[in-house]
Amino acid sequence: MNNKFLIPKIANSTDLRYRWKSLVKELEEEKTPILVLDRSTPKALIFPFKEGKAWLKGIRGATEVTDPFVNLRKKYGYPFSGIDFTKEIRKMRDKRWNLSS
Repeated sequence: MNNKFLIPKIANSTDLRYRWKSLVKELEEEKTPILVLDRSTPKALIFPFKEGKAWLKGIRGATEVTDPFVNLRKKYGYPFSGIDFTKEIRKMRDKRWNLSS
């Protein structure tokens, strides 16, 4: 966003209702975010779409978190790919708890 403005333009929720066209026009021209208040409580921050796309692109690229088991599956998955582990666990459990044999 535009870094020269630290404090965004402030608009009430009623301003959004009645002055939407003028606020959007100001938003496009000045590229200053608009802070929306409802009963003196901040509710939303509106900023230009182009700024949002750039911001989201930076966030998506920075927060690529992978599952920690993905690397283990890639490394050790192939030798164990054909084994039904549920069946093997049941066999082992039955051997251990089978008192009749």
